[in-house]
Amino acid sequence: MSESKIISALPEYVSWYLISFIPIYLPFNEKTLLVNGWRRFDFEYHTTAKKEILEMKVPNGVIILVRDYLIFLNLVKLYPHLNFEFEKQSGHRDLEKICGFPWEELVTKKRIEIQCKTNDLLEQECKDDTWVLPSEIGELRRLRQFGIVESTCIGYPASMKNLRSLKELWNVENYYRNDLPECIGGMSRLEKLTWEVNYEVSDDIVKCKFLRELYLYCDGKTYIPDLSKLKMLEVLTINNMKWWNRTIPSWICKCVNLKELVLQDGNAEILPRNLSKLTLDFLSLSGNKIEVIPEWFFLTQASHINLANNEIEVIPDNFLRLDECVDYVTIYGNPLRVIPERIDLLRKRVCFWLNDEDGNNSTHLCTQDIEMLEGTGGYGF
Repeated sequence: MSESKIISALPEYVSWYLISFIPIYLPFNEKTLLVNGWRRFDFEYHTTAKKEILEMKVPNGVIILVRDYLIFLNLVKLYPHLNFEFEKQSGHRDLEKICGFPWEELVTKKRIEIQCKTNDLLEQECKDDTWVLPSEIGELRRLRQFGIVESTCIGYPASMKNLRSLKELWNVENYYRNDLPECIGGMSRLEKLTWEVNYEVSDDIVKCKFLRELYLYCDGKTYIPDLSKLKMLEVLTINNMKWWNRTIPSWICKCVNLKELVLQDGNAEILPRNLSKLTLDFLSLSGNKIEVIPEWFFLTQASHINLANNEIEVIPDNFLRLDECVDYVTIYGNPLRVIPERIDLLRKRVCFWLNDEDGNNSTHLCTQDIEMLEGTGGYGF
């Protein structure tokens, strides 16, 4: 039985006692309860005054308590004959402390970044120094950009699906990784997402139809769904992905609008041929376990190709036929033993980065070959 039916079935003096102390909010359609003393209600947002509320009469002095500040402001304008009051919850107060602004100012913000926060002085029950983002975050419906950095947050509420105007979201450099929850599907206007993922990326991410940039920093065995349905995706970064079985998933080759693809620090050994069909500007496969550059790789059209820190020993002859679009090849950190004899033919248009940013060179090439690669202008990082 619902709370409203339970309350209405009790004697009036008992109802009044319970109504005063139970922090329950009901949908605003309980007219009898309002007359009998109920004060807390959840209103649906609306811009045109409703006749039944305009004609509603309540006892003198009755104050209707509302916990959503933007809806409260709206109700005050629509129904001046009724007395509304915003009733701040513990989640509102916690967000004020976390974000550093009073609630009345928070609801006007278009950008909020939470930095270096623990559960110090928060009202929520927490373990150690961790905290959970309060569900009241879903009331900040004017947000366009939101992120948490270098903090101890361990949970995101389902109410974030209400942030339908959000265009950029990030969760990085925190002490605890978080799964990318199902509420991500409600942020339909999202264009850029950066997330340090624990175990799972929700399948609902494919509902973010406007997503253009996606940066996922995984925990090795993170589940990532097929992202090829994100037709506007132009930039995809997946770091530390080790659950793929030696090869890159075929769905990546179906992301036809990609311009930048970064698959770093994984366990990829085999490159699918269809990868060459993507019209990329930048391709990075650094930090994988690639031993052999496939014969078809010369078809790759990315202007910058990063193959650093793999296990490549031989640059094949076909590499000399690199597409005219290619300007840079980063290949440091590989135990190179063999390069094509005529690789100096690429000198006029391709720069080979042979050393890392610290000047280290781990190749097994002879001095003559190193000088030949350096002669293409690629010495250093």
